[in-house]
Amino acid sequence: MRTIVWNCRGLGRPLTIHTLKGICKSHSPEIVFISETKNQSRQVEAKLRVCGYENWHIVNPAGVAGGLVLAWKDIISVQIISSGEFFVAAEIKEVGSSEVWAFVGVHLSCSEQIRSLQFEELITMSQHMEGKVVIAGDFNAITSQAEKEGGGQKSATTIATFTNFIDSNELVDIRMVGHPFTWTNRRQGEDLVKERLDRYLVGMEWKLKFSNAVVHRLTESGSDHAPILMETEPQSWHSKRRFKYQERWCGEEDVKRIVSEVWRMEVVGSAMFSLA
Repeated sequence: MRTIVWNCRGLGRPLTIHTLKGICKSHSPEIVFISETKNQSRQVEAKLRVCGYENWHIVNPAGVAGGLVLAWKDIISVQIISSGEFFVAAEIKEVGSSEVWAFVGVHLSCSEQIRSLQFEELITMSQHMEGKVVIAGDFNAITSQAEKEGGGQKSATTIATFTNFIDSNELVDIRMVGHPFTWTNRRQGEDLVKERLDRYLVGMEWKLKFSNAVVHRLTESGSDHAPILMETEPQSWHSKRRFKYQERWCGEEDVKRIVSEVWRMEVVGSAMFSLA
């Protein structure tokens, strides 16, 4: 099974929709969780249909901020457990399998005080899932100073709050293949800041069941966050999508910056992996 989580920073822009369509075509994720849609349900539904999805649960934004959607394909059974302004929790069952586990897509607050309350709510929720859980999305937090490059250091209290949440729930952080950061402030030189704000945390029981699970960081385009892909049974990883440059992209002011940033990006791995 493949799942994608992405803080898209607004689902209404052409470049963002193009990126989402490309991801869905290339990787065919059974589950897609998108945060900060910044669009009401009617607009979000239209975008999901274009990407090939007919099943979804939408949390509308408060004004022009926030908004969540969990979308899935018919080949899996999804039962929504609950949802709120920062999460969508669902029970997942693959067709032909008796195994049931929980998926919780999250977009936590930038405010440390609010985020601490959200952690408490997630702790209460996960206690009922007995280790068969995936909590994934934008946590707006890091587990160590090594997960941040540029700018000032994060406070030790902020880091400790997040690591205590992970440890107290016996969660496992599935490390990413490739570039270590998932967010950038898109600035240049000494002002550039990168952090690993997005991740997959899984329960011990889930990890035992899907011991080969791997997470890939995809290229960010249309957002300052990169989409991240998890595969429970990874195959030989490759992209099926043929890249085509569209002339209308020249009218997007972000395009030159995105191309420049990606070409300067450090990729860790073999020469062929780096080239790909």
